[in-house]
Amino acid sequence: VSSVQLGSGHFVADVKRALEESGLPADQLELEITERILLQRDASTLAELHELRALGVHIAMDDFGTGYSSMSTLRRCPMDVLKIDRSFVAGVGKITKDTAICASIIDLGHSFGLDVVAEGVETFEQREHLARLGCDRGQGFYWSQAVDAAAATAMLRHNLHIPPASTVDEVALVISQRKQVPARAMADDSPVATMLRGLLRIRSADQAALLLQNAAVAFGGVLT
Repeated sequence: VSSVQLGSGHFVADVKRALEESGLPADQLELEITERILLQRDASTLAELHELRALGVHIAMDDFGTGYSSMSTLRRCPMDVLKIDRSFVAGVGKITKDTAICASIIDLGHSFGLDVVAEGVETFEQREHLARLGCDRGQGFYWSQAVDAAAATAMLRHNLHIPPASTVDEVALVISQRKQVPARAMADDSPVATMLRGLLRIRSADQAALLLQNAAVAFGGVLT
């Protein structure tokens, strides 16, 4: 989400309309904002973010660690996810300072009750080190390069061996047997279980694109 969008005066209405037209549940949508935008915008931005959260939309702070966020910003801003900037992830496990920064962001995010996502994970070693640090999720070329909605849907179904008419319970059983996600992630109210329900009931490419933009990495990118 850009600063211009947040300052348009009709961004929340645009999101509501998009959700209604697509049929996508609000809790399947995750919007990313950078910490720089939070510093540039005024109180009206926080009000818009609170409105979005009230709808059920998830908010992620992107590129965390590259701006100048204070603890006050994190405390005031309605947030669900912190995303560690790839510049720090690239050195995790190799560069002491980068590893320390990643560990600090993970601990900080968890202390605020937030999920933490590592951006730009490209190697098995990075994935393993982030998992040991307690990072919740990751995204990057380690799992896949960027693909369109149709390719992502086919990849998820193929990798998880999901027949087109599978139920959520059947999918959950496949995943738990393959141990691709932790047992706690399959709880009824967990993000992964919710995303599975969304994937199974969405049929059009446009709706799948909205879901997969938020959900695709969770199937391959759950780190712990």
